[in-house]
Amino acid sequence: MSARGSVLILLAATAACRIGFDAAPTTDGASHDGAAGDGAARPDGAGPLSCGPWQAPTLVASLGGALVGRSVHVSADGLYLAWQAGGVGLFASRASRTDPFSAPTQIPGIGDEVWEVGLARGGRELMMAYGDLPACPELLSATEPMQFTTSTALTAGCTPRMTGVYPLADGLTAYSTDDAANLQVAVRASSSAQFTAVTPSPGITIPVLYPAVREDQLEVIFESDQAGDFDLYASERASVSDPWSAPVRLPINSTGIDEDAALTGDGTELYFDSERGGGFELYVARRTCS
Repeated sequence: MSARGSVLILLAATAACRIGFDAAPTTDGASHDGAAGDGAARPDGAGPLSCGPWQAPTLVASLGGALVGRSVHVSADGLYLAWQAGGVGLFASRASRTDPFSAPTQIPGIGDEVWEVGLARGGRELMMAYGDLPACPELLSATEPMQFTTSTALTAGCTPRMTGVYPLADGLTAYSTDDAANLQVAVRASSSAQFTAVTPSPGITIPVLYPAVREDQLEVIFESDQAGDFDLYASERASVSDPWSAPVRLPINSTGIDEDAALTGDGTELYFDSERGGGFELYVARRTCS
């Protein structure tokens, strides 16, 4: 796993199913730690989803072979992918979930030395990190997806520290980890406000790195080196006020490194970085939910 930089930036351009193991599917329908939001797991209000097991991962072929993808993120609607390769921020888009992604394009408005990316607001916000410690968030704004311009500070004096930031769809709630690899969550009042504090998100007792949280906040998929190599793990909870369950190693892991999970808001597509083909490339695993 390559070294990660750490100056966090939020670039702003103006979901409950199952992991495939046997806890009962439950949800309280809450979003953003109980606040109303724009990313419900079941927009029809029909209740909790039940999802099947993950299918075998496939290479995201439209992005090209031998593509080094790190710090992957997918927008909640599944139409934008963002990642970094060799310190360069890249993105790809598609017109619908059934279409292939476009060829990779460098994200406009940002420089090199990019290490972390996190999409929100349908590709109109991008939380990213670059450079050296400590992590200091900024906010870049524009009106079109993936077209970023001016910036303002997103935290005061680089506090709180947030690594591997994973925003929900509206950009108001963001999960991350602290320096001890513990999961945490931060909430801000509006898209013009700062993140001022983080709250522990307890229950997971192994190291959590680069978490991907489903839009209903009842499932998290993350990487951990608990078993040696970096693998993908999943944990659930019954409501946003409950602790996370004991993590389960996903059966889609390979014998090599699997990392950098990114989950669509409805939890049906999981994008991640894997060296199963000999070099790091982007893969996707899918499951059905009803």
